[in-house]
Amino acid sequence: GLPNRHMFHARLEQGAAQADAKRSKMALLLIDLDRFKEVNDTLGHSIGDLLLAEVSNRLRAHVPPEHTIARIGGDEFALVLADIADCDAAGAIARSVLGCFEAPATIGYELVFMSASIGISIYPDDTRSLEDLFKNADQALYAAKAAGRNGLHFFTPALEQAALDRMRLANDLRRAVAEEQFVVHFQPIVDLATGRITKAEALLRWRHPTRGMVS
Repeated sequence: GLPNRHMFHARLEQGAAQADAKRSKMALLLIDLDRFKEVNDTLGHSIGDLLLAEVSNRLRAHVPPEHTIARIGGDEFALVLADIADCDAAGAIARSVLGCFEAPATIGYELVFMSASIGISIYPDDTRSLEDLFKNADQALYAAKAAGRNGLHFFTPALEQAALDRMRLANDLRRAVAEEQFVVHFQPIVDLATGRITKAEALLRWRHPTRGMVS
């Protein structure tokens, strides 16, 4: 019952135009359910679908009606917060959204516990490109999940650099085997009672041509 990806993009463009006209701000929040795949795998896709409907209802109850809630795919939702004063206003709504997941959901005979991670990017502070705004929010979402899930993270330029580094490192990794850049280091394990080395742990290290040793 929520707007789809097509309508989401239309609302995002409207929100940007409104922010430009009023010299205000717009926030894009990407919300991803934590470990939703486990619900599908253990309880079945029908329970997963009912849980998504429950999430939609909770979001409607916690987000002011002037803002847009959309389901943009799978277990990922988006909020377009139009005409907000500052990032603190976006953070307050994001924390309210996190709060809506605190109570477990009763789906049929199952009690389902859930949480979510949220990535936030602000227009025009972070970028004036809506494509980059989405990318920024996605990078912030990645950071929220990496920090332990069930939290929120604002976009920063450091996140963009970290994402670029990850991509470059992954590309370099594809060549590392062919170019024999891996070496094995043996770390001794000592018996404290006798002082003797009893065994060793084999550790793979990457001798990167420009980054040096990568653990």
